[in-house]
Formats: sequence, structure tokens, C-alpha cells
Amino acid sequence: MHLSTRRKSVRLVASVASIATVGVVMVGAPVFADEVPTEEPTSTPSTPPVEPCLTSVPKVRKKYWSKVPTGTKQVVLVEGRSMKSYSSKVVRWEKRGKCWFKLSTFDAYNGYRGWAIVPWTGGQRSPIGTYRLTDAGGRLANPGTKMRYHYGPQAYGAGGYAMSRAKLQIFDYVVAVNYNRKAGTTPRANKVLTRKKASGYWFHVRRAFPTRGCVSMSRPNMKTFTRWLDPSKKPVTIQGPRTTIYS
Repeated sequence: MHLSTRRKSVRLVASVASIATVGVVMVGAPVFADEVPTEEPTSTPSTPPVEPCLTSVPKVRKKYWSKVPTGTKQVVLVEGRSMKSYSSKVVRWEKRGKCWFKLSTFDAYNGYRGWAIVPWTGGQRSPIGTYRLTDAGGRLANPGTKMRYHYGPQAYGAGGYAMSRAKLQIFDYVVAVNYNRKAGTTPRANKVLTRKKASGYWFHVRRAFPTRGCVSMSRPNMKTFTRWLDPSKKPVTIQGPRTTIYS
């Protein structure tokens, strides 16, 4: 055999051996299923459910909703468990655009003896109704609220509960309920509209007991609540037993 022909034969044999070693599939060779490239399945992103637009806070009786001032965009519902119960929930609602949204629910206490349409001094009952929230204050500095805030470490230091230890303070943050009080005055001033009704009802920090008629919640929740209130949104509280304020 000619030398050049022999070299070509050697190169051809080497090429065939190389193809067999790397596993190249020749034309006409069978193709197995696990050798066929597959595409990753595509998933269609789910559309989040659209919340219905609530034009008012649901279930509140017309008797109480009708007293909410025009332009109000913040409503606080205090839902008492029953007429004689001191356990309640504080529910924050806010209007954004044309719709009302529920923001949060906090555990709370109300008056030890429950609720009353017209509570009397010393009765340990919380007032039922719709009331403006215009003034705040407390033993601690303003937590960031836009409301008028009366900072008074001494003025709110004890509050009639004879509490000298900081851990027992309940007036770190307070928001006055405008039941028989002059709006625009400090909560501590307690300027009443009539001497024939009780006064001095606040939202304040909760401890391990119900109140004399105020609504109380934990310090972190009270701080959040106070900071959230905005006088430009005309905040109000609608409060009372569930069976009374809801239809």
C-alpha cells in the first residue's frame, strides 16, 4: 500500500474511535427520550383578589354613623363584648380615596362596669356614642402624632392612681375623647361643657385591670394609635357594645 494511503486509513480509524468515545449520535441513530431537550414549564402569575370598595364602615348603625363629620377619614371603633363587659376591641379604619380600609385590631379594656349612654362620675362605665378626637398628651414626649400634644411628665405622672413606678404608668400616651369636654384644650385641663355629666374619658396605656371608664390598650399599640391620628382627617371614635353600635 502506498504510504499516503496508509496514513489516511489510520486517520480515518482514529476519527471513528474518537466519535465512539464522546458518544456523538450519527445521522440515522436512534434518539432516546432522556436525550431530547425539554423546555421549562411556564406558569401564569395569579391576579390578587380585588378588595371591594367600602363607601362606609360596615355594620355601624345609622344612628352613630350619621354623627360622623363630613370629611372624616379616620374612624376608631371600640367594640365592647357586652353592655356589662370591660373587654373590648379597638379597630382602626381609614378612608383612602373613596374607599374605607380596616388597618388593625387591638385588644383593649373599657370601664370596669361596662357601658352607659350617659355615664355618671364614679360609675366606672364608658360612654356610648360618636365623639371627636382632637387632643393628645402624655408623660412621654410626642411619639410623632400631628395632633395637638401636651407633653407633661409631671401632669400625667400619677393621674389619681398613686403610681410612682414607671412600669405602672398608664398615662405615657393619652388621647382625649370629646365627651363633655371642650375641644382644643389639653386632656389634663378637663374643661367640661356641663357639670351634669361625667368627664375625663381618654384612650391610654393598659395595665392588668380594666378602667374607670376610659379605653386602654398596650403601650406599643397606644403609641401606634396616637402617632396614626391626624387632625386633618377629622378622627372620631364610635364606641359601645357590639349589639348597640352594630346593626
